[in-house]
Amino acid sequence: MAEIEFRRARLSDAAAVFEWRNDSTSRAASVSTGEISWAGHVEWFESALADPLREIYIAVESDSSAVGMCRFDERTDAAEVSINLAPSVRGKGIASVVLRGAIDAYREDHPGTGRLTAVIRPSNTASVRLFERLGFTRLGGDGEFDRYSCDLAESPLRGASPKI
Repeated sequence: MAEIEFRRARLSDAAAVFEWRNDSTSRAASVSTGEISWAGHVEWFESALADPLREIYIAVESDSSAVGMCRFDERTDAAEVSINLAPSVRGKGIASVVLRGAIDAYREDHPGTGRLTAVIRPSNTASVRLFERLGFTRLGGDGEFDRYSCDLAESPLRGASPKI
C-alpha cells in the first residue's frame, strides 16, 4: 500500500467527492440516498468548506491520488464522523488507514474533542466492522440507522497513529 497523507479539503476536491458521493454503493449507505446534482453538490461543498463546525479531510496517496475523505461535524458534546472511499480502492483494506488517519488529523486540529459519534445503516456491515474495530460502541438504533460512539480518552485510538 502506498503512503497516505491527510489534508483539509479544498474546492478543487469537489469533483472527486461528488463522484464518490453519487456512486451507487455510497448512496445506499448514506443518510440521504438520492443522487445529487452537480450544482447542489458545489453549493453544499462550498458551504461545508466555509463552516467552522465542519472539517473535511482528504486522504491522498503518495502519487497524489485522492482515495477517500472523512467529514467531522461538531456537535455540542461530540463530533460526528463519516467516511467515504473512492470506489476504486474499496475492498482493498484501506478504510481503517483512512479513518484512523483522519481521526488523528482531526484530533491534532481540535485537541479538545473528547468523543466521536457515527451514524451507520445496520446493513452497511463493512462500516459497522470498521468503526467497531476502531473502538466505537453501538449505542442503539431506530431500525434504519444505528448510532455509535467512541470516547477518545479511553479508545484504542488514543495516541494511535496509522501505520502508513
